[in-house]
Amino acid sequence: MLVTFWGVRGSYPIGRRDNVRYGGNSTCIQIQAPGELPLIMDGGSGIRVFGSTLLDGPFVAGEGQANILVGHTHWDHILGYPFFGPLYYSGNRFTFYSAGQAEADLPLILEGQHEELHFPVPFDELRAEMVFQRIRPRERFKLGGFTIEAVQLNHPGITLGYRIEHLEAAVVIFTDTARIASVQQGQGMAEAVKAEGLQQFQRRFSQELVDLCRGADLLVHDSHFLEEEIVGKEHWGHSTALDALALAQAASVRHLMLFHHAPEHADDVVDAKLALTRSAAAGGTLKVSAAREGMAVELSENKK
Repeated sequence: MLVTFWGVRGSYPIGRRDNVRYGGNSTCIQIQAPGELPLIMDGGSGIRVFGSTLLDGPFVAGEGQANILVGHTHWDHILGYPFFGPLYYSGNRFTFYSAGQAEADLPLILEGQHEELHFPVPFDELRAEMVFQRIRPRERFKLGGFTIEAVQLNHPGITLGYRIEHLEAAVVIFTDTARIASVQQGQGMAEAVKAEGLQQFQRRFSQELVDLCRGADLLVHDSHFLEEEIVGKEHWGHSTALDALALAQAASVRHLMLFHHAPEHADDVVDAKLALTRSAAAGGTLKVSAAREGMAVELSENKK
């Protein structure tokens, strides 16, 4: 299984001389496995670049198919879809898997980006066939040879993290999630806290994340804030690199990938974040990296 990063930033895309090594596009990840349809995680601005690479094969002939996992529908995760070239070719087929939001299903949310006050191309001029499947937290389903399990993250609205398995390889992707000890965000969480009590809810939520990550080859995790930056911003729905490290260690993950870099962070800041995390992980077997555009990580599908 091959995991390729096309967009690694959070909040909004950027283009500055001091971030050329890690890149400035917002979230988009491609998951590939032999014999499987392309699997895409999120449609931030990185999906535009990815889309251009698809237009030299079946997608330019209107014969392409792919599945798209939607983490959530904040702007930085969906703003790339109107610029995703394969959507404009009749005959292509994309199936979106999303929890939507309480107020609206995904088709209505995406269509809103194409209102003429925002964008000159109407939604109905996207020629590809788009199929929308609504999924829920804790749902487990198959896409060809991929097995996918969803979990709700600690972030406003409905935000899903995913475990994706193919044969013996597993990657977990948590793009946006906050410290559960500080805030409890997301649809249904207030009611769960009231019903279970705060401490019991926090323990259960934390354990569910550990269980989903258990033994994964790769954990791609939100590390938006530096430790000194997160104070007073816990409700923004993001984590630090050390939060990501704690989860990776608790779940015996093999490789931690720091992700969703803050747009304000230059390359040297991401370098420092990576060095801090590697230092904190020293003495163990966990590998720690920081995601950059164009990076591809191959996961062994046969552990024998």
